[in-house]
Amino acid sequence: MNLQVVEALIESKKWYHGFEILPGIFTPGKSKQNSSKILNSLNIPADLSNLNALDIGTWDGPMALELSHRGATVTASDIQDPELTAFNLMKELTQKDIEYIQSSVYDLPKKIEKRFDLITFQGVFYHLKNPSLGFDSISALLKKNGKVLIEGEILSHYAEDLNGKAISSEEAKSIGKSEVPLIEFCPGKFKGMSNWSIPNFAALKVMLTTAGLEIEDYYFFGQEQTQVENHQRIFITAKKVQDPMSVSYTHLRAHETRH
Repeated sequence: MNLQVVEALIESKKWYHGFEILPGIFTPGKSKQNSSKILNSLNIPADLSNLNALDIGTWDGPMALELSHRGATVTASDIQDPELTAFNLMKELTQKDIEYIQSSVYDLPKKIEKRFDLITFQGVFYHLKNPSLGFDSISALLKKNGKVLIEGEILSHYAEDLNGKAISSEEAKSIGKSEVPLIEFCPGKFKGMSNWSIPNFAALKVMLTTAGLEIEDYYFFGQEQTQVENHQRIFITAKKVQDPMSVSYTHLRAHETRH
């Protein structure tokens, strides 16, 4: 396939991510992503041969592609149609054997029998009404001591009221730094987009712990790096140490009876 044909095919689709799809050829997405740099920053080996990897929230597939470049057997998943997101074109152009499963994160454990050594979970949890259940699903999909790489919006210095108006930065920073686990639960329009659940770091830690995941490393990525005032993101590496915690309703009823 010559260069002009490749470029015409790329231009025929709407891409979300801007990434190097073939050597020297980049997709025109608005969100620029260097997946290799992200994995390196989280100390993921360059050689993932003989490992099973799952990319949840793959969209047009930049992370799935990089995992495949590193030798992993890759499964990708998103709730969206892979034809509409350009994922199928990415596979066609790169000739990568990446399985795609169209599903919400909640339903994935029922759709996938295999368990994974590595899961990537970028830009998803804050779009969920129930992020804790999403982390439980990820834990269920991981092998014991398997790792998950998480990226997303965290409440550190910016928050909104129910009308979508920014509250004072002092109040937002106080919530962000609080050791009380707090989640800003929005009606699906935080920052004018389909964002529902924005946790502070304490709440994020609790959700991961109750999912049986132990944080190994993390770093914040915000306005200092991007010069965007309300940019507040986190990257986390966590390891599965146990199965997700469950609630015993029998125990709760007994407790209520005693009181």
